[in-house]
Amino acid sequence: MPLITPDAMLAEDEDAPGGSIRSQWISGPGGLEQFGALIQTIAPGVSTSNNHWHAHEDEMVLLLEGHLLLHEGGVVTPMQAGDAATFPAGVEVGHHLENASDQPARLLVVGTRAPTDIITYPADGRRCVRVRALSDDLWIDAEGKPL
Repeated sequence: MPLITPDAMLAEDEDAPGGSIRSQWISGPGGLEQFGALIQTIAPGVSTSNNHWHAHEDEMVLLLEGHLLLHEGGVVTPMQAGDAATFPAGVEVGHHLENASDQPARLLVVGTRAPTDIITYPADGRRCVRVRALSDDLWIDAEGKPL
């Protein structure tokens, strides 16, 4: 496989709570399909998402630079460069990361790509149904009705 340099990574800016996150995708340019891997840069005051958990996909993050707060199940834990957090599929505990510092933070994010996943956002009463064979996600409420 070829070396993947930063200029070969697919870069995108994503809306996130408090601002936007810069993502540099490694897995796509590397031809990987069984898991996703990317580097995210999180600006001060920005969170990676709202609290959520995945029914069928594992997630792992490794903080490369900076400081973040890990929010998980109502507990807030400071993270520093070199710290990692893992979120096994099916564990019904919401999580997200927040940059409460005054400096950007960079992290490596790796997750499995299940054919189908349900991502639950407990505080919102919303769920995202992701079917990899389809181009769009389906958003539903707690009763399963489309949003």
